[in-house]
Amino acid sequence: MKSPLDRKDWLAGLVIGASLGTVVLGVGGRIAMRGIARLAGSPGGFSFGGSLTVVFLGLVSGLAGALAFLALRWLVRSHRLLRGALFWAFLVLVTLRGLRPLDVQRVVLFLPLVLIFGVALQVIWCRVYLRGKSDANRPAPTASGNPRDPEPTSRNIQLTSYHHA
Repeated sequence: MKSPLDRKDWLAGLVIGASLGTVVLGVGGRIAMRGIARLAGSPGGFSFGGSLTVVFLGLVSGLAGALAFLALRWLVRSHRLLRGALFWAFLVLVTLRGLRPLDVQRVVLFLPLVLIFGVALQVIWCRVYLRGKSDANRPAPTASGNPRDPEPTSRNIQLTSYHHA
C-alpha cells in the first residue's frame, strides 16, 4: 500500500515543526522560564548560552512533535479523531515528562506553548501546506474561468461566429 505522504511531505512537515518549535517552544519556553524565575522572586537573567540551549531544545522538540504528527498521519490514515487524540496525548505526555519539577507554575506557563505549537502545526499543515499542494495539482482555469471548458480554438471561434450570424 502506497504511503499518502511522499518525501516532500515529510521534509515540509519537519521544516514546519522545527520552525514552530524554535519560535514557540524555544523562544516561548525561554520567556516562560523567565516567568518562573520572576514568580519565584529570583532576579533571573538571560545568558546567551542558556538561551541558545533552550531555543535549540525547542527546535528538537518541534522536530519530535512534527515527526509524531507525520507518523500518525501515515499510520492512522482513516481515523482522524484517533489520530488527533494520539497526537495530543503524545504532546501532553512528553511535556509533562519534561517539566521537572512538575508544579502548577510550570504547567500553567508551558502547556499553553504546547497548545499553540500543536494548533499551529495542524493549521499550517492542513490549511497552508495541503491547500497549496492541492492548488498546484488543480488544472489552470480557462478563458471562461471554468477549468472543465475547453480552451477556445480558431475552430470554436469560427463556429461560434457563424452560429450567431
